[in-house]
Amino acid sequence: MLELLNVKKNYGELEVLKGINLKVNRGDFVAIVGRSGSGKTTMLNLIGGIDTPDSGSILLNGEDITKFGENQLALYRRREVGFIFQSFNLLPNLTVYENIRIPLLLNKKDQSSIKTVAETIKIADKLHKYPGQLSGGEQQRVAIARGIVHNPSILLCDEPTGNLDSHNSEIIINLISEINQKFGTTVLLITHEKGIADSARSKIEIKDGEIL
Repeated sequence: MLELLNVKKNYGELEVLKGINLKVNRGDFVAIVGRSGSGKTTMLNLIGGIDTPDSGSILLNGEDITKFGENQLALYRRREVGFIFQSFNLLPNLTVYENIRIPLLLNKKDQSSIKTVAETIKIADKLHKYPGQLSGGEQQRVAIARGIVHNPSILLCDEPTGNLDSHNSEIIINLISEINQKFGTTVLLITHEKGIADSARSKIEIKDGEIL
């Protein structure tokens, strides 16, 4: 489903990824661990089409996204990928419903899935509130709902519990696990917390730009 073949990425003189090879099957839940600066986020950004590698191939569902032009990459990000970030990245002037709806508007999709996703994520009673009226844990639930509402092939989570206490962290990881199991969404999750990494089905470690 996802395959990285000898993927390399430099920023100036800094060699961030040194030939990454990785294969992820459809429906997997993979935790990516490693110290700060090891290349975890860079790898996730390459898979998500936010950045491009200097060499190597990234295949999703058999298509090499490294050969995509800007328009193809934009469509890829909108249709195939869901993102969840540490900082939530919600638009404060939009309601919960309107934040969740953004991927559907971009993809010109029916909005009936919002209710189902909101019920799954347990925020159906928050749809008409604004992000500033919610707790951190509730805001991250909204971010998760926005990340999955368009039924992406892969969900990329970059330290999704980094701004949460241990109680809310456990809730968020349980929700991500439920999404993986209920919808069969492939999940790649970056974390530095061992307990969270242990919630995944498999785990890979990156050190100095290489998978151990």
